[in-house]
Amino acid sequence: KAAKDSGAPVVVLVGLDKTYDLMANDTVKGLLEISPPPKVIMAGGSSEQNEGLHFSINARSNILEVLEKLAGDLGVKS
Repeated sequence: KAAKDSGAPVVVLVGLDKTYDLMANDTVKGLLEISPPPKVIMAGGSSEQNEGLHFSINARSNILEVLEKLAGDLGVKS
């Protein structure tokens, strides 16, 4: 509800790795019902990839590449 009400173009899921498997699929599906749907990013890891997830980030992610990809996907021009 907060993501829908805010109109945020990006939503980052943050939680314990063990709870992602229990909650991430339903959360991502709900977020993708928003019009227009936000880019959904998962912080951390999960044993499964969630359909509709834009990408995952973690401590080993190259943050510059992540931000460049996200900016490009959102249409931000440098």
